[in-house]
Amino acid sequence: MDAQRIGRIKAIAVLGGSRVLLVAALLAAIAAGCDGADLYAGPCGGTREARCVGDLDQGAAPAEPVDEVAPPCRPAVTGELPVNEVLQRPGGLDFDGDGASTTRDEMVEWIVDSSAPAHLLGAELWFDGERRGVVRSSPCLRMGQAVVLVGHLTAPWSPPQGAVLVTLDRTLRLSDKGGHLALIGLGGGELGFADLPAAPAKEACSLVRARDGDRAAPLEPHCDHPDSKGAPWSPGLCTDGGRFPGCLTIGAAVSARPPAAPALP
Repeated sequence: MDAQRIGRIKAIAVLGGSRVLLVAALLAAIAAGCDGADLYAGPCGGTREARCVGDLDQGAAPAEPVDEVAPPCRPAVTGELPVNEVLQRPGGLDFDGDGASTTRDEMVEWIVDSSAPAHLLGAELWFDGERRGVVRSSPCLRMGQAVVLVGHLTAPWSPPQGAVLVTLDRTLRLSDKGGHLALIGLGGGELGFADLPAAPAKEACSLVRARDGDRAAPLEPHCDHPDSKGAPWSPGLCTDGGRFPGCLTIGAAVSARPPAAPALP
């Protein structure tokens, strides 16, 4: 981006000082001919322009509507959905079926650890203290199910037996650098969380628990897991490709719930 274009962006942003005008500035920059790599050279870095453009599209996209009628079960409470698998760098994997691999293909898999049916409607995804979106709809979930959380689907995806698909009203926008990932319930507690390390150096490889469903087990590259046979990920399936809850030992593999974490502001 040349100095003249940068000057136009700064002028619009400084004169207004508002988020609306900052968005207008970005749009003006795009009209002037700059691309996603120009706009996001700082936060994105590297050469993943597609991810930068994806972030720009996601930030500007309107939220999808959220169901107003809750399913006939209680909301999930603190500790009932430990994180099991996270794809924060799609790197060639196309989960949403739009023919491209971008941040829209990110996903998080959670394991239901609830003795009674519970739903996720209205729960919020937070990443490093920033709200990423709200769960649009949810069935009643049962013990041992895998919940695959995504933010966008272009083509239909049928969850395997033992898993359910849940969507946010926006794309996830996870960081390759890692951070604190949490699903916050209606009561303000963390239904499940993970402190993510940086994404695996290998492209197209998720992070998965060393033991499926064990919230205390470390997260490690799916590609290198001894049970994965080199597979890059397994959304809705056990690491070895089996169906949930077959790979879980409820009460043993699914560890005791930790103390309630303080609610995010």
